[in-house]
Amino acid sequence: MFANVYSHRGVDKNGDGRYEAVAIDVTLDVAQPGTYRVEGDLFSNAGDSISHASWTGSGTVATLVFDLDQTRPPYRLENLKLFGAGGVLLDSRQNDAYTVAGLDGPVSLGRPA
Repeated sequence: MFANVYSHRGVDKNGDGRYEAVAIDVTLDVAQPGTYRVEGDLFSNAGDSISHASWTGSGTVATLVFDLDQTRPPYRLENLKLFGAGGVLLDSRQNDAYTVAGLDGPVSLGRPA
């Protein structure tokens, strides 16, 4: 199940000092050891779809990395789903699971640094 604990950080994929992606850590509260899959969608504050991300692993923190596609915060994590073995849906959050109000550095808007 989702533990409803989230954090985020900017990701500078090309080393130019600007963020091209945001990584959102989603804490899981899973009692059974095994492999899990988490997926979600990132939206702009206006409701425009920005990116989809997924994670597969066995830890208690799932990191979803979303490409920002030259957009600015705030962002909303929605359609968050946790799947167990065999693709069984274990938990979900449809609307406003988490909000990224801002990032601690500049976002890449496709212009040179």
